[in-house]
Amino acid sequence: MDKANESLTKEIVALINRKQEGGYWDFKQQWHENKAELLHDIICLANNLENHDAYLIFGVKENRDKTWDICGINEDDENRLDTLKVVDSLRDKRFIGDVRPMARVETIIIEGKKLDILIIENSHNIPFRLKKDFPCTNKNNRGKSIKRTVLAKSVYTRVQDANTPIDKTADPDKEEKLWRKRFHIDESVYDKTIYYLKKPEDWEESGVDLSDCYVASDETKYPNSKLYRRASGSRYYYKYAPEHSIELVDNYYEELHDNYDKDGNDSKNNKRVWLSGSDIGMIVKYLLRDDGIIDKCVVRVNGNVIHEVGILRSFGAIRDIPLIAPRREEVFPAGRSVRVRVNDDGKPLLDEPRRLTLFYIVKGSFDDVINEFIIDKQRKMYNGSLTSKIEYGLKEWDNYFIKFESEDEKDKFVKYIREKYSNDKLYDKAMKDTHSLEDDLNIPSFVDKNKIKAGEAPYKYMQIAMSEYRKWKEANNSKK
Repeated sequence: MDKANESLTKEIVALINRKQEGGYWDFKQQWHENKAELLHDIICLANNLENHDAYLIFGVKENRDKTWDICGINEDDENRLDTLKVVDSLRDKRFIGDVRPMARVETIIIEGKKLDILIIENSHNIPFRLKKDFPCTNKNNRGKSIKRTVLAKSVYTRVQDANTPIDKTADPDKEEKLWRKRFHIDESVYDKTIYYLKKPEDWEESGVDLSDCYVASDETKYPNSKLYRRASGSRYYYKYAPEHSIELVDNYYEELHDNYDKDGNDSKNNKRVWLSGSDIGMIVKYLLRDDGIIDKCVVRVNGNVIHEVGILRSFGAIRDIPLIAPRREEVFPAGRSVRVRVNDDGKPLLDEPRRLTLFYIVKGSFDDVINEFIIDKQRKMYNGSLTSKIEYGLKEWDNYFIKFESEDEKDKFVKYIREKYSNDKLYDKAMKDTHSLEDDLNIPSFVDKNKIKAGEAPYKYMQIAMSEYRKWKEANNSKK
C-alpha cells in the first residue's frame, strides 16, 4: 500500500468509527442505479460547508438500529465507476460557467473488504450549479420506474448528514456561506492576501504607499484629506482592495561586497562586475553575505506588515532580476557527527562538525506565491527578447534551490537525507565529489580568495541536497 492510500484508509476508518454520516462524508452500500441521484450527491458534497475534501464511501451499509457495518463492494456491480467514468460523466453535464467538481475514485481495503471512495476535491469555485436540468429514469429491483431530476440553477449543499432535497434549493443563509467562501470573504488577512497575490494581473504599480496613509496635521492647509507616504521601491497595490500592497525595497540591507571594477580598481559605480558574467553569480552573492540577502519584499495590509521575505538579485544576462531568497534548514540540527569516532588505539576522537544545509521553498507557501507574483511582473516588464534572459535567471535559481511540493514532502526528504548522511564515509565522499566555488568561478587576481572560501561549504551543501532530492523524487515517482 502506498503512502497516499495508507493515509486515505486511516481517514476513512476514522469516519466509519464515528458511526454516523457527516457534513463531508456519506456512506453507501452500493453504487447508485440512478445517475441523477449520483450527480445530486456529488454536487451536494462538492458544495459542502466544511471546507474539506468530501467522500462518498461505497461498501458500508446502514442497519436498522442506525449503526453502520463494512460490507464491501460488489466488484461485478454494473453501476460501479472508476475515475475515468466519473470524470467523463461530469464532463457531459452542463454546469454554469463550465466549472465542475474535480473527482476521482480510490479503492481501499478495510477488514479484508474492498471499499470504493469517490473523492470530491475541496474547491473555491462553489457553488457548483447546473445550467440545464438533468433528468434520469431507471427501474428499481421491483420493476418500478423511478425518475429523478437535478434542477438547473438550484444550489445544493449538505448540512450535517442531510443533503438539500433534489427538488429544492439551499436556504439563503447556506447559499450565502458558499458565496463567501468563493470570494474568500471570511478568510484571515494572511490567507486573503495570498489569494489576491495569485492574481497579479489585478495589481497595479504605484509611486505611493496606498496602504500607509495618515491625516494631515495642518487641517487648514489639507482639510479632510489623507496623505500617503512615498514608496521606497517597486510597489504594487491590489486594485479591488488597495489597502493590500507589496513592495520590493531596494538596497534595504547594507552591501557587504567589495566594489571593484573590471580592472580591479575600487569603484562605487561598478559593483561586482567580475560576477556579472558568471552562471552562478546570484548564488555567490547570496552565499558570501552573513545573512545572504540584499533587499527585501514587504507585504502590508492597512500599513501593517503581514509578511516579509528576503530578495536576491540575479547576475545573469539582465542584472537585478529579483527572486525570493530561500529558507534554510539544518539537516543535522546539532551540527555535529552522529557517531563517535575512535583512533587506532580505540580512544574516542574529538567530534568534528558535520553540517548539511537545505536551501528551499515550499510550493504554495506565501514565499512561493510572492515569487510567482514577482516573476509574472518581471515578464510583463521585460517583454519580447528580454523574456529569455529572465528565464536564464530562473534557471540559476532552480538549479540550486529545492522547491518542495509540500511541507510533508520536505520533512520526509530531510529524514531520508539525514539517515543517509549519518554515515561519515558517505558524507565525506559527497563533500569531496562536489564542485568548489573556485572550480566554477573565473576569479580575477585582484579578488581575495579567502573571502570566496566563506561560501565553499554552503555551495557544496546546495549541490549535495539538489542531487539527492532529484534522485529521491525520481525513485518515489517510479514506485507509484
